[in-house]
Parts: sequence; structure tokens; C-alpha cells
Amino acid sequence: MIMARLTVVAATFAVLMLVVNGSIVRTIVTEIEEEGLGQSKWFEMQKNPSLSHCQSYLTQSRQSELIKLRSVRTNRQEEHLQQCCSQLRRIDEQRRCDELEAMAQEQKRRYQGQEMQEMMETARNLPSTCNLPPFRCEFRTVSA
Repeated sequence: MIMARLTVVAATFAVLMLVVNGSIVRTIVTEIEEEGLGQSKWFEMQKNPSLSHCQSYLTQSRQSELIKLRSVRTNRQEEHLQQCCSQLRRIDEQRRCDELEAMAQEQKRRYQGQEMQEMMETARNLPSTCNLPPFRCEFRTVSA
């Protein structure tokens, strides 16, 4: 009798764990789909998780500019910007520009020409946007 109850409890626990685990995976996939991110983009963001919100902000800023919403930030963009500023605050001031440059270099291959120049400019000015020193980053690499 005790063994039967223990089996039922164990089976219930196993089913519960599968449901919870499935829910987590579904949530991640849903968020990726909502943000229009492909699987490779999601994995790319995981390479530098310390600036993941800055990466998302740059991507969404570029998308907004493409549809001529430059002066209008979406709620999601604003949320990413606030989180980006928080991420930048946690990075030592001396390393901030190096981290932004590395993040921008990862993003750079997704853009060409004027679009890429504007993305790099937005990345250079993120500290200023967040009211953090240094207010403008000078990246060592040439934006080509």
C-alpha cells in the first residue's frame, strides 16, 4: 500500500516536472519568436550575456529606424534601454567602451553600409544615452 502511494507521488512529481520544463522551453521560444529573433541570434546573444539588453536595444532601434519611427520608442525598446543602462552601470567605467565595442562588432556583421554605420554610432553613444561616463566611446576598429 505504501509502495503504491509512493509510486503515485513519484509519477505525479515526474509529470509536474515535465509540464514545468515544457513551459520554460515554450516561454523561451515564444520570446524569441515575439522579438523576431532567429535561433542563431538567440545563441549569439548568449555569447555576451552581460550586454544582452544592449544588443536587443540596438536591434530594435535599427528596426524602428527602418520603418521611420526614429523619435518613437516602443515600450519594449524602452525596457531594453533601461536594462541596457543597468548592465552598463555594472561594468567598470574603464572597460565599458571595450565591452560595447565587442558587442557592436558581433552585431556589425548583420548590417551593411549606412545601416551598419548608424548601428555603430548608436552603440558609441549608449553611455551618453544612459548618462554614464565616458559619454562617447571611440572604437578602435574601423567601421567598414
